[in-house]
Order: sequence, then C-alpha cells, then structure tokens
Amino acid sequence: RLLSNGALDTGFGINGMKTFNFSGGGCHPYGVSLDASGRILIGGNESNNLFVLRLLSDGSIDSTFSGDGIAVDLPSGIFGLAFGLCIDNVGRIITVGYSFSPFSYMIARYDSTGALDTTFGQGGVTLIPKTGLVGLYDCKVQPDGKIVACGSFDDTGGGSNHEFVILRLNDNGMPDSTFAGDGVLEVPVSNDRDILQSIILQPDGKIMVAGYVGNNTMAGDFALLRLNSDGSFDNSFGSNGLVLTDFGGSMDIGSMVVLQPDLKVVLCGWSLQNNKWNMAIARYHTGLFTNANDIDYKTVECSVFPSPANNEIWIEWDRLTQPLEFVSIFDVYGKLTKIFYTPYNNLYQKSVSVHIGDLPSGIYYLKLNNHQGLGAKFVKIDQ
Repeated sequence: RLLSNGALDTGFGINGMKTFNFSGGGCHPYGVSLDASGRILIGGNESNNLFVLRLLSDGSIDSTFSGDGIAVDLPSGIFGLAFGLCIDNVGRIITVGYSFSPFSYMIARYDSTGALDTTFGQGGVTLIPKTGLVGLYDCKVQPDGKIVACGSFDDTGGGSNHEFVILRLNDNGMPDSTFAGDGVLEVPVSNDRDILQSIILQPDGKIMVAGYVGNNTMAGDFALLRLNSDGSFDNSFGSNGLVLTDFGGSMDIGSMVVLQPDLKVVLCGWSLQNNKWNMAIARYHTGLFTNANDIDYKTVECSVFPSPANNEIWIEWDRLTQPLEFVSIFDVYGKLTKIFYTPYNNLYQKSVSVHIGDLPSGIYYLKLNNHQGLGAKFVKIDQ
C-alpha cells in the first residue's frame, strides 16, 4: 500500500507490503475493493477455483470472514473462475467471471460474513449459459441494487471471434428484462477480438463500458461504449455510442476506466509500438458538468424569478458585455434540456421571459450565450 506521495505505507503489512501463500498452487488476483469499514476485499483465482480474500486495514487477514479470511465456496457441481469484484451498498460482495460446467456467464454474491447469499440466483450464484467461450471481467452495482457486468463471448469457441457483452441483473440475481429486452446485450463491432474489461456508472444513470476492439493480426484500438439506462446505444456519445482511439501502434488495449470528480473519463491500458509494450492513457469528455456544489454561479451575474416556477421564468442581468442571443438550460446532471433564442427586439434588453412548461419538475441551471460557468439556478414544479 502506498501513501499519497507514492511512498510505501509502513503501517500496512511489513514495510508496506504483504504476501500470501495459497496451498493449491498459482494465485491470480483480479479485483480489489474497499468496504465501508475500510477492509480490503481481493478477488481472483487459485488453480481452478475462485476466491475472495478479506484483509483488515493493516493488511492482516480478517478471520471473521468465512472463518479464515478466505471464501472459496460455490454450490456443488459448479466450477468457475472470477475476474471482477465489487461491493454493493449493504456490504455484500459480488464476483463475476465464468463457469465451465457448462460454459456460462457467472455472477456470485457473498454476504458480509463470507457465506454465499442464498437469496441470490440459485444458492448464491447466477449462471447464464452461452455456447462457446465467455467471460465477465468487471461489475458495478447501481443505486437501485441492480448489478451491471461486462465482458465478451465467442460463440465459435475458437477464441478468434469475440464480441462485447453487457448484462444487468436484478437484486435477486435474475436477468433484468428492462435492459436490452432480456438483460443481456451482445454487441459485435469488428467480429474479431472485441473485449470489454471495465465499467463506470455515470451519475445520470448512463452506463459506460471500456475495453478494446482488435483483430487476430495484432491490430486494435481503445474502445468506449456508452449506453442509456435501458441498454440502448447513447447516440449523443461518439458514433452510435462508440468511441475508438488509436495510439498509432499496432495494438492498443484498454484495460481500466475511471470517472474523475470533474466527470471526465480516463481510460488506461497499453499500446504495442515498435515491438514494445508501452503504457497508454486517454481522457475523454462525457458531456456532463460537475454536480451542483461544484458549479461556479458567479461567472455570469443574473437572477431568475419566480423560483419555484411552473410555466415561465424571468431572467434579469446587468453585466453582459454583448447582446443576449440565447439561454441554455441544463439539468442537475449537466444534460442540455432546452435552448431559448432571444427575440431580435429583446437582444439589448436587461430581462427576458422563458417558457419552461415543457420541462419535467426538478432543479435546472442557466447558461447565457457561451459564457463559461452557469449563471443561476431555478426549480421547476408541476401544479
């Protein structure tokens, strides 16, 4: 564990490091997360079995978790590997990967003691069978408790025809029929080697998944795909929701995506250039503003009344250095909801009325002309 300055944290393990020996052979951790108590959850595979390990904040094993700090149980007859881990809002641990008995997308949930949560799926595990090779590599839990996971599948079984897959489960482990019709969205892009490895959930409910699009001749690009909450493609992002980034190398592999506090997205991975693998990082705009507490209201001096309002608001200003040509109205997630163009005979006035009767109830922010920042906020109500 590192301190914020990059130095090893000597309060963790031995001089900032901790190692563990597994009796079964090779150990491959794939996911890490912190619970609300600061305990560390690590998920991965030992030989041909998944595991979830829980550590206390100092790096010692938490013996209150599954008796010895390690949960490895799956229901009888199920064999699977895990490649992603997350924690829901009540402390339950979700792992995702695949089962090879038969090949299926696999999602397992453990309670905070390390036992399989038998209220989830069948005995704590949901299997979604799929012909060929499958894998889930990351998961996130929505505020409503639904689980979103992403990965890839190859229905030929040959390993050379991977396509994107995104699925969503209800809290009980059953596929969510409000997402892509049956809870599972399969997306062919290149029909070669298209793999998703990471997920973020935007504050406006949209889902962004990241990975890479490639082929079997070692050529590929970073890939970002954004979906609406119902699983449809978000056409306001990239081309039909898809953005590809080429670093100029022969193969670019996107591995992990994060959402910054300013709502920009960072995708990292690696790029093969001149027969050498290099670290690769790209940052993207999402079209969202930061939340209401981060908005600079003083950039443009204006006032809005009445607020709350039902059908019409008046905007007054006194410091614009040019005519007011238009007013943009944004919701709390930064989504543009309306543009009002000022009538020609009002361009040089100090106030204007704007019809808002067509907006849903909620909190909104104004932007005058193309000024940076937002000028004021108002509340829309329905009578």
